[in-house]
Amino acid sequence: MASEDPTTADPRKDGAGVAVPLRILAILLALVIAFVAGAIIAGASDNTSLPTCYDVNHGKAEPSSNGDCFDGSSRRADAGLGFAIAGGISAAAALVLSIVLAATGRRGRLFLILCAAALVFVGLEIAVIRI
Repeated sequence: MASEDPTTADPRKDGAGVAVPLRILAILLALVIAFVAGAIIAGASDNTSLPTCYDVNHGKAEPSSNGDCFDGSSRRADAGLGFAIAGGISAAAALVLSIVLAATGRRGRLFLILCAAALVFVGLEIAVIRI
């Protein structure tokens, strides 16, 4: 039987979990997703403050000061804001978890799940608001 030399042992077996470049990549990925989610939240919250174009065209509401209106219903604007907030919360959780991942090398799968959830929520927000 060959004895395992601790200097040549697999670095993943000592509890390290994820290699250092992947840890750095996790932090960068979380920062990008958090920035995008923040921008999406800001855009979605702007849509809820605008009157709908239907209301403006039928004289039920005054146009905004710059003449913009939301081309959809107020329910769509609220649903989009809800998806944007859910995406922002997922992105914030992924950002915090990326720090844990960078420090310990653990919870990589949960980090990827949170990143995917943030992207799905942002995609849903775009689908609800823009399409």
